[in-house]
Amino acid sequence: PTSKMAKGKASKSKTNGPQKKNKTSVIKKEDRKRSRWMLWTIGSVVIAIVAIWIASLPSGGDESSSNASTPTTERKASTTKQTTKDTTTSPPKPQYTQQGTYELLETYPHDPKAFTQGLELKNSTHFYESVGMYKESAIRIVEMSTGKVIQETKLEDHYFAEGLSICRGSSTDSTSDELILLTWKEKTAFRIHPETLTILDTFDYTTTNGQGWGLACDNEKNRMYVTDGTQFLHTWDHDSMQQISKVPITYRWRNQPSVNVLHNVNELEWDGQSS
Repeated sequence: PTSKMAKGKASKSKTNGPQKKNKTSVIKKEDRKRSRWMLWTIGSVVIAIVAIWIASLPSGGDESSSNASTPTTERKASTTKQTTKDTTTSPPKPQYTQQGTYELLETYPHDPKAFTQGLELKNSTHFYESVGMYKESAIRIVEMSTGKVIQETKLEDHYFAEGLSICRGSSTDSTSDELILLTWKEKTAFRIHPETLTILDTFDYTTTNGQGWGLACDNEKNRMYVTDGTQFLHTWDHDSMQQISKVPITYRWRNQPSVNVLHNVNELEWDGQSS
């Protein structure tokens, strides 16, 4: 009986062995399937992320691709601006100042010692003249046909007379005229009676370099135009004698910074017909 039981146990153990192996192999197969499924899922997610990232990158280095990251509103505004710029026609450049010729009609005698700085017609027979140099500066009324000084007012020795022009005395009184006389470095201007040459008043002024050279009055606009030997033309209000604007003088649309280039921009005469 003992041997039968031993045989029975042995046969039982032999019978149970293959069943345990089958269970183990089934579990391993399921683990491998589960692992493959996880790897496939993870791989799919990674591929999807990479694809999304690549799609978000610019497609090229040209201007259109770089604009892909620009917001729609900015792109529309940029396009509109570019279109406006392209369709806008540049204004035509103004013509150069015309240079003509002249005809000498007549000559008149003149004081050869006069260092003329300003000159303006009084009427058809007489003109106003400002004479420069320290200790010699004066304002005169000269008879045109003879060169004779009809009337003269001398300035104090420390003044150097410069540009001269006749201006309306006030914007509200067109019958009251006055002569305005600049000085070279003294930063002082004179208001002078046009008939008696009496000095009515003085006023201080400033320019780019503090000097006074040429002067011209535009009575219609109640303006005065002043040069000082620099590249700038100054505009003054006649009533207040204050500067309104200052603009550079140009040649062929280019500024001329050199004083020597513009050395001949000294005395001024206002031509109302060309304004």
